[in-house]
Order: sequence, then C-alpha cells, then structure tokens
Amino acid sequence: MAPAKILLINDEPNILRTLRRNLTSRGYEVSIALDDEETQTMISRTDFDLHILNLDFSIIDVDGLAICRQVREASLAPIIVLSTVGSEKVKIDALDLGADDYLVMPFSMG
Repeated sequence: MAPAKILLINDEPNILRTLRRNLTSRGYEVSIALDDEETQTMISRTDFDLHILNLDFSIIDVDGLAICRQVREASLAPIIVLSTVGSEKVKIDALDLGADDYLVMPFSMG
C-alpha cells in the first residue's frame, strides 16, 4: 500500500521542518507548498490525502483563509488548519471555508 500523501502549506521553515520530520518518520509522503500559487500548482498535479495549512504566514503576505477556500474548491481531501490564534471567530471562519479541523499551536505530535 502506498503511503498517504500530505501537503504542508506554510512559509515558516521551522514549522515545516518539524512537521515534515514527524510525518515522514510515521511513513507519510510529505510535500510542501510555500504560498498560494505553489498550493494551486501542487493540488492540480497530485491527489493528496490530507492538507495541513498553517494560517500564520510570516514571511510573505498571504491570506491563509483564502488559501483554505482555494484548497477546498480544488480538493475533497481533509484540511487541518494550524494557527497560533485561538480566536473563536477565526476557527469558525476556517471551518466555514472548508477546513475539517482547527488546531491551536503549539501542540504535541506524541
């Protein structure tokens, strides 16, 4: 059986490195998109089993919620949103735009 394919969407190197290391060590195939354009290109070329989107873009000026909507329009695979923002409004907005779950960072992958 082929490993599940996960797309990590974020521009923060430390978060990407940590998530990629933890997920690949568990047998997942992990790809990375650094912005909205890369996300669209990768989703159009690959059927991912899961999308993990960090709303907290720090290096580039991108609307993470807009990316969430774009991912949902292009794919039926689950979307897990990560953020340091625990605001109920942001959580509801992400879920309304197609996210399947919302996790507040930091969290444990244990």
